[in-house]
This record gives sequence, structure tokens and C-alpha cells, in this order.
Amino acid sequence: MPNNPLPGPSALLLAALAGCGGGAAAPAKPDPAAAAAAGIEEAPAPAAKPGAKVAATQKLEAPIDVSLIPEPGAPISRENYVYSGGRRDPFISILGTANMGPELPDLNLVAIVYTESSPAASVAVLHDKITGKRYTVREGDRLGRMRISSIRPKDVTFTIDDFGTAREETLSLRKQEVK
Repeated sequence: MPNNPLPGPSALLLAALAGCGGGAAAPAKPDPAAAAAAGIEEAPAPAAKPGAKVAATQKLEAPIDVSLIPEPGAPISRENYVYSGGRRDPFISILGTANMGPELPDLNLVAIVYTESSPAASVAVLHDKITGKRYTVREGDRLGRMRISSIRPKDVTFTIDDFGTAREETLSLRKQEVK
């Protein structure tokens, strides 16, 4: 016999099986439907004595209210939730809603009333080409996904929230063409 300090593969397998419980499978519980089909009746569980501890293997089952189970083929009614607070329902996606606000390409800068002594008091007037609405905005106001970040004498800078990223765009006053 060769002098081999390492045990053979079968010895390692036996050691692993012994360490994990010997590899014996847990006894399978009988299927009640199969037992009923075979005509085998299961013995009733012994009644628990008052004050006795429940065994860890015994399951506690709550009684089922059969009046709550709908008839087969009956429509299932779902619970409806109505949000009644705040400005908009936070559970509805804003991607398909009409109240998302105007987009920057749809806006024309019509006028700016710039106050040099107090730039924060300046006002810009915007016109939506699609809906025809006019918006009078100040610095910090929100218009849909856009926030007015600054108003200068000839242009307005918007910070646009693109669903997680922010970018800045500027609208400028157009010079009036002389005919």
C-alpha cells in the first residue's frame, strides 16, 4: 500500500455525509387527497390540553371564512385607491399625463420686464404655441418640468428636469423684423 497522507475520495464523501446528517431523507408527509382516493382515513389529531405547549411540528391554522371566497367565474373586484391630497397623484406616471406642462420648443419668449435694481423681481411673459396659453413667470417659478433659473434683459434661462438629470436651456427675445 502506498504511503498517501490524503484520504481517498470515498473517505471524503463518507466524512461529508456524516457531517451533514448522514444523507437520510426526511420522511415524506402523506398527501391527504391521495390518501382519501385510496380510502385511507387519517387519525384525528389529539386535542390539546389547556395550558399545554403546542409542539413545534404542529401547525396552527386559522379558520377560513368561506363567505369571502367568490363563486367560480364571478368577476373579482379590485380595491380602488383615490388620492385626494396635494397637487398631483404621486402614483400615476407623469410620462403620459396631460398636465406635464409645456415643452421648451413650444414656447415663445414674448416680453421681459427687467428690474435692474432687483433682478429677482423681473418678470418674463411666455406664449405656448400649441395651447395658446400665456405664462407670466419669475425666477424660481416652475412650468411643468422646467424651473426658471434666471431672467436677464434679453433672455430667460430654464433648468429642465429630464427625469433624474438636469440641463439648462435659454430662450432669447427675437428682434422685430422691419418690413
